[in-house]
Amino acid sequence: MLACKRNITMEPRLLQRIWTPNTCLINSKRTMIHASPSDNVMLILYENGTVWINHRLSVKSPCNLDLRQFPFDLPDFDMVHFETKKENLLYPNGYWDQLQVVFTFKRRYGFYIIQAYVPTYLTIIVSWVSFCMEPKALPARTTVGISSLLALTFQFGNILKNLPRVSYVKAMDVWMLGCISFVFGTMVELAFVCYISRCQNMLNAGKIACAHLRFGRTGRAVLGVDTTTRMGTAHIAQRMVAQPIEELFSLL
Repeated sequence: MLACKRNITMEPRLLQRIWTPNTCLINSKRTMIHASPSDNVMLILYENGTVWINHRLSVKSPCNLDLRQFPFDLPDFDMVHFETKKENLLYPNGYWDQLQVVFTFKRRYGFYIIQAYVPTYLTIIVSWVSFCMEPKALPARTTVGISSLLALTFQFGNILKNLPRVSYVKAMDVWMLGCISFVFGTMVELAFVCYISRCQNMLNAGKIACAHLRFGRTGRAVLGVDTTTRMGTAHIAQRMVAQPIEELFSLL
């Protein structure tokens, strides 16, 4: 109660009857006075005639950012330090007192680790599951690779839409493009395995066709003929019963 005897708290509407200095925020884009429910302004009159005016403001101002190392720089940060400095500057209409405020911030990495790095890392691990599948399981391996590539593309677009559009490459771009390159490598490996498998099948088919061609020209059984089919096995067995064993060795 003793403090209230030395000062008087007055209503904000009395500011219209009191002279106040012209105060402005030079680089602000939008300034709003909080109201809950009335304007959040404190007006105090002291016993020596001093008038104390306190405004609670929300200021939207520009901030120069270099996102080349994003997300290992600003914004989305915690305030860790600030300092003030008072200067007297000369403007075209005279000298004005200016109060400069410098903020130092520190980034919070948790959001980007959970929303960007961990999901993309797990997507790459999922794409490597195709290496554990059999080479003949082409549909399953293709599904895993395409799904991983689409998931990374969706995650990349979801991250970029929340960032300002800049013309240089950011650290996040390098990370995402590297992840997409790993998944693309699994698709290239799949195509290479498919090509090798097809060449192997064509080579085996050529050996079988060559063996049947030799068998058809000589009319005799030849050692080394593939007898994987039931018809070929019966045909060769019949020939081997009809001809002597010595004739088989004479053909070698």
